[in-house]
Amino acid sequence: MILVLVWLGALVAPGVAFSFEGRLSGTIWPIVPPQVAHYAAILLGCTVILWFSRVVTGRTMIITLAGGLATLVATHTRTGLLAVVLGLIVGGGSLFVGHARVRRTMAVGFLSAFVVWTVFSPVIVSWLTRGQSSQDLAQLTGRTKVWDAVAERRTTTVQEIFGTGLGDKSFGGLPIDSNWVATHVELGRLGVALVVAFLLVIVLTALTRPAGPRRAIALFIIVYCITASYTETGMGDASPYLLDLTVAASLVAVPPRIARRLATAGGGVPTVPVRSNQTVSG
Repeated sequence: MILVLVWLGALVAPGVAFSFEGRLSGTIWPIVPPQVAHYAAILLGCTVILWFSRVVTGRTMIITLAGGLATLVATHTRTGLLAVVLGLIVGGGSLFVGHARVRRTMAVGFLSAFVVWTVFSPVIVSWLTRGQSSQDLAQLTGRTKVWDAVAERRTTTVQEIFGTGLGDKSFGGLPIDSNWVATHVELGRLGVALVVAFLLVIVLTALTRPAGPRRAIALFIIVYCITASYTETGMGDASPYLLDLTVAASLVAVPPRIARRLATAGGGVPTVPVRSNQTVSG
């Protein structure tokens, strides 16, 4: 629904929707391009994982894939695109052994990626650079300047441990654009440690669960959030990232016995055994 509103806004007011350096943003519901890419990436990745597991149809997957990729390209969000690819490799890889569809799709995908890169590499490089100089790319569009300024600031022991409190994720009037740097500024080393511990608990819990769509989606979300958090903020307070990680945690936060039953049932609701002396009416 969010992506529908974004594209509807682009049709009604394309000048406003693409006013952010030519990148697609929300107008009916005002959201910036990286956030639009976030919703598109999560929808795309989860749908592909469900298709790998034969939970959704091919038609649903194709429609979602086309819409999600079009949105990612229109938002020009490089980190989001990389996060989707890595998330699908890890999440899909967890289904590699038990699903022939995953093995075939990954083989075709890697081959297609090689062919596309060989033929369209100049266009792809131009899209990735977004017209920026090599210095801009090395500085991650100026982000590293802000990160260096944060590292050189003077803080007290209390501020270093507990941070300065939640703010607008900026430093010196410039956006920090890194979850880890912003969390360090606002919540200190303790906040960073809590975020790392939270991620480790989800990852280790997911690795102990049997292979299946629940674990695969959880791994995709975790890898996506960790990758995207390098140049985006959100995991240190209430945000879509924290909501996504909560969903990932809920997918794997079941007893191993029930998890194995869910995996056997293809991710559905486990069936309740019927006693032999019961009569089941048709």
